[in-house]
Amino acid sequence: MYFNTLIKLSIMSILINASFQVFSTEQQVELSIKPLACIVKKAGESCKITINAHWRSDQPIDVCLFQEERSLSCWKKQKVASQHFNIDISKDMIFSLKSDLGKTLAENKVHVNTTTPKHYRRRLKAEWSLF
Repeated sequence: MYFNTLIKLSIMSILINASFQVFSTEQQVELSIKPLACIVKKAGESCKITINAHWRSDQPIDVCLFQEERSLSCWKKQKVASQHFNIDISKDMIFSLKSDLGKTLAENKVHVNTTTPKHYRRRLKAEWSLF
């Protein structure tokens, strides 16, 4: 019985170590977009903002920053990069960092918020109510 428990523990420790080794070889990329929100008066209006895109990686990589499907900028053999972009958006937009093979490594979403509500609040009481 003791021998069976020892074998099970040994197998579990081997599997756990193997999973950590797989995780450590995976590339870690962080993308930061600021600001993450743009305010317009009415829905559908265009919002012109300057965003700051900053990304970093554990290893030098070849990547491009995309606004939806449009390429904004590309970097070769870089670990860290930061750049300002003047953009014009009228709806929520996804910014993604993609490898040279087209794999999405990281992404952020910039929201377009309106100052006027999309729907009017319905009345809580009927017009004929006395209370």
